Amino acid sequence: MTLEKLSSYYDLKLLIDVLKNELYELRSKAYKVKAVSYERYGDSSPKGTVSDKTSGYASSIAEKEHEISELYEEAEQKRAEIFDYILFTVAKEDVLTASVMYWRFIGCLEWFKVGQKTNMSGDAARKICMRYIKNHKK
Repeated sequence: MTLEKLSSYYDLKLLIDVLKNELYELRSKAYKVKAVSYERYGDSSPKGTVSDKTSGYASSIAEKEHEISELYEEAEQKRAEIFDYILFTVAKEDVLTASVMYWRFIGCLEWFKVGQKTNMSGDAARKICMRYIKNHKK
């Protein structure tokens, strides 16, 4: 499995986090929209009003939630595929490398944290992982 394929779950999780932040901002904006008294302007029918903004935010929020939901499903498929590869292919040859790959590609940890989890330096963990990927390209 290539580095790109192994990193796909990690990349999807990062994208989901970005979209969650955007969703949070949309919700914050939607909740801050205040009601306006239309009689004050001599018009009882709203045109370009708060309800237009609210419905715009509602549709944007719904679209963003749908996009996040789809990405969650895709991410879980990628996670299962990568986990199976690590568990049934890598672990049979080298448990330490499998542990490094698990923490990096499934746990989504930075290299120095992977090193901490596996009792080595982050650089050593990265080198072990990259060496395995290089030697087992298909």
